Amino acid sequence: MFHFKDIELEIEKQVQNKVVPGFAISIINETEILYKKAFGLVNWEESKQPITTDTLFRIGSVSKCLTGTLIMKLVEEGILDLDVPICTYIKELTLKDKEQACTITLRMLLSHTAGLPDGGELEGPRDQTGWMSYLMDIVPNLELVNPPDLLYSYGNHAYNLAGYVAQTVCKKPFAELMKKYVCYPLGMNRTMYDPLEALTYPFALAHEKTAQGDLKVQHKFAENVTNYPSFFGISTITDLSRFAMMHLNKGILDGKTYLKPETIEDMHRKQVDNYTLNEFGSCLGLLTNQERGYEMLWHSGAISTYKCILVLFPKKKLGFLTMATQDFGWEIIDKLMDHLIGPLIEPKVVPTKTNFDFNCQKYYQGNYLGAKRGFVSIKVEGKSLLMEWNGQRIQLEAIKQDFYIARCNNETISVGFKVMESGIKYVIINGSPCKSTNLQREYVHSKEWKDYEGTYSGGIFQFEFLTKEGTPIFVDEDQHFPCFPITSSLFYAGEYGILRFTKSSGKSPVLTIQDAWSYEYVGEEK
Repeated sequence: MFHFKDIELEIEKQVQNKVVPGFAISIINETEILYKKAFGLVNWEESKQPITTDTLFRIGSVSKCLTGTLIMKLVEEGILDLDVPICTYIKELTLKDKEQACTITLRMLLSHTAGLPDGGELEGPRDQTGWMSYLMDIVPNLELVNPPDLLYSYGNHAYNLAGYVAQTVCKKPFAELMKKYVCYPLGMNRTMYDPLEALTYPFALAHEKTAQGDLKVQHKFAENVTNYPSFFGISTITDLSRFAMMHLNKGILDGKTYLKPETIEDMHRKQVDNYTLNEFGSCLGLLTNQERGYEMLWHSGAISTYKCILVLFPKKKLGFLTMATQDFGWEIIDKLMDHLIGPLIEPKVVPTKTNFDFNCQKYYQGNYLGAKRGFVSIKVEGKSLLMEWNGQRIQLEAIKQDFYIARCNNETISVGFKVMESGIKYVIINGSPCKSTNLQREYVHSKEWKDYEGTYSGGIFQFEFLTKEGTPIFVDEDQHFPCFPITSSLFYAGEYGILRFTKSSGKSPVLTIQDAWSYEYVGEEK
């Protein structure tokens, strides 16, 4: 029998063990918050003030759910159109590929199918003039990961641009638009973007973990007005629960219709096939996949040391939300799903029974590189495809002509292929694309990356790159990630994706993560 007390004891244990300094959780149905509670302290260094269900947290990329909802509200009111090119609204928009830039729509931005890369500097301008430097200096230099409307490729720039479209058309700053069209109508009075406003409320502070396992407050605050639409939102577990209830109840909250049912239906519909067994894909502001036999709508977010998770099961009419000041939350949601949704179900693997053209496999051969999935090499062996993925050699099993699976370390990996008429190819690994490349993997010795060892900082974050027993290691706080060397300056670091080191003559090296975020060398590792 399930008891909430068991979950509470588990969370309290993790707080006492300094796994997570502060945590808030809620369980909702379509009309009410069934359960909510908060744990831990606002500040472990100086204050004994407890976190409550009205304490502010940063919500990271769950902000995209709010932005998607704003855009759909403006579409419903006839102010915006999902399916016209955004250059209709932003005349000055340009990318490296100017022709492709003119085809991108709001629907593509909200579904991560515009082909834009990930990114977004954590420190930047606070005032509205920052948007012009973003549009004039940063966006024109963005290189598309793939052509628009072709593949899912997750990133922050898409939502930043969507937010800018909204504020340009409405002639009102994005944060004010959110209050007018989303926060106030939904009774989310403690949801905001401006940190100066947030400082007037109880705020759960970010906490880093020291090498000794202690917690220390992170006395820096990421701020950049151009990231407000993608991952800079601030909210409470109570506010975000109200938002989630509206989505679960097909646009209705407190008996009032906020969005039409057909608008919610469009938002919750998967927009593109993503070549995965669990049917993962992007909706408009939310992500979706099959979980335990049911459709799950969800989003998670991380910024600084914060972690936020929003999960909805429409058919079960249940939702789970967590906020934390460290990377913690899925462990608790998994337990809730075990008890309230059902057991884990392995996706069914049904190989194609239609005529299979093995000649197509030759077109998939080659090397690929992706910012999030690393280096992939595909070869044909007999009537099978062999994939080398960051050092692992795996035989692929055909499910469809362009969709395969791989089994490795008790994990089933989804592998899709997309071949363009131009000859450019993509392999999609667990939903994330890697583009064909002429890059060849090099077999390198540890001495060849010696010059890159040390500590790197970008202001808010600090990382280390070192070698242990001949293996390159990427260090984030108390976590150590073994890296796969692709070349002497290019590595794959698991969930951190590609690490790329560059070094100009006479200058210190620069580390770029996922070809999106850069960090300066600040010294040798301690």
